[in-house]
Amino acid sequence: MREILFSVIVFTGILVLLTLLILWFRARLVPQGDAHIRVNGERDLSAPMGGRLIGILADAGIFVPSACGGGGTCGQCRVQV
Repeated sequence: MREILFSVIVFTGILVLLTLLILWFRARLVPQGDAHIRVNGERDLSAPMGGRLIGILADAGIFVPSACGGGGTCGQCRVQV
């Protein structure tokens, strides 16, 4: 019974450690703040970093055709950045 309890505690500890490690790296490596986007030199948008460009444009009323829903598999939603 002790072996099972010990194994569960060790396994849970490893999972917690890995989760904390991922969160720490994510906080250090993923850019934070807002991205500023200018569309055709006339319209300025501001959106949080990490979002999909196709979703940000759709929220602003700029619809880009995409057969795959922005998954990046069909190549129909190409934009020039």
